Amino acid sequence: MRTRLLFLAVLYFPGTVLHEMSHYVVAKLLFVRTGKISLLPKFHDDGLELGHVEIAHTDFVRRFFIGIAPLVVGVCVLSGIVYFLLNMRFVWWQYVLFAYTIITVVNTMSLSKSDLVGAWKIVLILALALAFVIALH
Repeated sequence: MRTRLLFLAVLYFPGTVLHEMSHYVVAKLLFVRTGKISLLPKFHDDGLELGHVEIAHTDFVRRFFIGIAPLVVGVCVLSGIVYFLLNMRFVWWQYVLFAYTIITVVNTMSLSKSDLVGAWKIVLILALALAFVIALH
């Protein structure tokens, strides 16, 4: 089991880099201090951690945007790949590379519990705003 998880960690390494660097770049853009960055897999009692970026305590709005960054960046990368696949001609190995990139990005763009800390506040605010707009209509 441990060998299989390690194989997947190596297979998904480019996606892990994209995921963690998304957090890092958005934190920097929002002027939130960052700490240690880890891109190497670590085994824990409850599973495998592929990587992490330490983020300083901040308000829930910036925390939300830092948390969802991998999802947004992943969708942008996948959109770019689809655009190139539909508009250009490639040789067979480039299609294989695109397929590998798609698999890697899709499997690493999901958000962890720590990525969604405080997201319920944003969802609540948006739900209340929507209810208010519907009530005014």
